Amino acid sequence: MRLTTRMGAMPSPPATTHSRLRFTARQLADAGYTASQLTKGVSVEYSADGSPYKPVAWTVDGSGSAVLDFPARAWVPDKPVEANEDLRLSASWELPSAGFLRGAFSTLADDGRQVLGQEQEFHFEHDFVPASTRHSFYGRDAAGVLWQYKEGAYPEYGGHYYTPRTRVGGGWQTYDLLTKVSTLGVQGNGDLVGRDRSGVLWYYRGSGDGNAPFLSRSRVGGGWQVYDTLLGGGDVTGDGRADLLARDRAGTLWLYKGTGNPGAPFSSRTRVGGGWNTYTVIAGGTDLTGDGRPDLVARDHDGVLWLYRGTGRASAPFADRTRVGGGWNTYTALTSPGDLSGIGRGGSLLARDHDGRLWICFATGKADAPFGPRLEIGDGWNTYNTLI
Repeated sequence: MRLTTRMGAMPSPPATTHSRLRFTARQLADAGYTASQLTKGVSVEYSADGSPYKPVAWTVDGSGSAVLDFPARAWVPDKPVEANEDLRLSASWELPSAGFLRGAFSTLADDGRQVLGQEQEFHFEHDFVPASTRHSFYGRDAAGVLWQYKEGAYPEYGGHYYTPRTRVGGGWQTYDLLTKVSTLGVQGNGDLVGRDRSGVLWYYRGSGDGNAPFLSRSRVGGGWQVYDTLLGGGDVTGDGRADLLARDRAGTLWLYKGTGNPGAPFSSRTRVGGGWNTYTVIAGGTDLTGDGRPDLVARDHDGVLWLYRGTGRASAPFADRTRVGGGWNTYTALTSPGDLSGIGRGGSLLARDHDGRLWICFATGKADAPFGPRLEIGDGWNTYNTLI
């Protein structure tokens, strides 16, 4: 896009100015974005009067506005001048297609005075989601065979939410608990752990091959029979490595930080907190609230679903819970595989009901109402005893 500045339009133009593009917190919310989504998902390059493009960094001010400040330029006194400033914007595939985003482009003097201003409007749309960012999920049947389902293409435009299943392999009945550690991708990225019936935990590293998604297993260690739930939390601690959560039979939740070392993938455990035995199902490991941090959802014995927002801090990885709603005891399995929209809308939650129907709830990016209306996307899913 091109922005034109005319210093001759002012009776006494300042000697030096710089340009600013600002989106207020209200403008972001009205468009369906957060400041974090915009600043992480959109890169901007700047050129003045045909000069080479250079990247410009976002800032977020105290009011929650997303701001771009461009380089200063000098003006010749008493000489009308017109300048062209060009912006080149690139949006990542993780940025959701939200509404029209309105902001203000201003020309500011050295003392901060606004000397020119105009409104700008943006709209980011996805044409498709490349394979490198699409997700997959898995089902284990009663015979111990693990099956892979890959995110489909254009489900909102007549496509399918997942592709026909492909066989990963047999022998997976040896595990009484299976969970992803990190989000699983269609290209064989993402890791998995399984606990066998003797309490030994085994680690399956992603292979990078979508047709054979896991490498041979490696032994993590014994003693894991003290836990009744294992859950891949995603990068709970904000250090760039996926972490593992475990609930013991007394209801205490423990955090095992990821190390990035496949030979010893987890650090010693640290205590998250007690009282987690109030929940019959815990799921998560993906960003459901649009702030870039993985979240958890947990269903209690009354069928109420609760949201725990991720904080990115190892010492206190989750904020206080907020109520999502009741009626979730109709489901026999919940899992959060990441986005399955085909167009990069954000996170999602898969839910299987008692009749074997599979439902998808897309994340809204809003903590007070994290899911939109459910959509039925398949039946016959009672064939699986585990969904990952």
